Amino acid sequence: MDGETRTTPEPAPDSGAAPDPAQPASPEPRPPEPEPEPGGPPPRPSLLRRLRTLSTENKIAFVGVLISLIGLAVPLAVQLVHAISRGDNLSLQITPVNDVCNYSWMVSDGSRELEPRLQTADEDQLVSWIREGQIVRLDRAVAKITLFGAGDRPVRLQDVSFTVTRRAAPVRGVKMVPPGGCGAGGDAPPGAVAVNLDAIAVGRTVSLDTLKASPRQREATNAALHYGQPLDLPATLPTQDYYTFYVVGLTDRYDCSWRAMLTWWDGEKQHRTTVGDHSGDFRVTAEPR
Repeated sequence: MDGETRTTPEPAPDSGAAPDPAQPASPEPRPPEPEPEPGGPPPRPSLLRRLRTLSTENKIAFVGVLISLIGLAVPLAVQLVHAISRGDNLSLQITPVNDVCNYSWMVSDGSRELEPRLQTADEDQLVSWIREGQIVRLDRAVAKITLFGAGDRPVRLQDVSFTVTRRAAPVRGVKMVPPGGCGAGGDAPPGAVAVNLDAIAVGRTVSLDTLKASPRQREATNAALHYGQPLDLPATLPTQDYYTFYVVGLTDRYDCSWRAMLTWWDGEKQHRTTVGDHSGDFRVTAEPR
């Protein structure tokens, strides 16, 4: 038949009788295993051969350990690649101030059912409503910025600039006035900078020096004193040390989206880092007139 191999047995050397076709052919002898050299260690079995000798329970345990090691190695490798690509000289934490006790909010017309829930909502719920545009900060948007010198040399903060990315008519809805009396937490930061968003053209980036020199920013400069002393740059951040300040965006005419930009020097090159809200840009609205 096709695909079948026939083996014709050799005749026995000492017999004249014909071979019996019903008898199977003798298998070819296997070559002998190589003997170890005198005095040398015996050959070690391969990993695959050792795995075959394990019980089913031990095989399952081995596979589990292998998967765990791979799971640990992949995140570490990713972290290493990120550290190499971005550098670890500066660590940045942005904390938008989502305070319903001391700040006013606008609940949009389509989300009036949130009004009784706003005062008791937790941070995650507030962030979700902000992202969906159901609530918008009223009059001012505030964020706390904390820098940490994570490298082996000081970092120099050179500038904080601001850009208005969108401008529209104020959001209409229900104004939520804070009850107040909730107190303030933490020590006063070393500096604060506020910007009158209504005085900046959309898409134009304005530096800190320009803000300080503009007569239209004087009211914002005075408002920043509520959060800390005027930001004085450049400022040097020593290694393994923190530097904290507030950025404040103000409006009394529009619904504005905006972002800040940090310019800093690590001793070799200049970097620019964007500062925004959880959803991208900060957003603040004036009260409709």
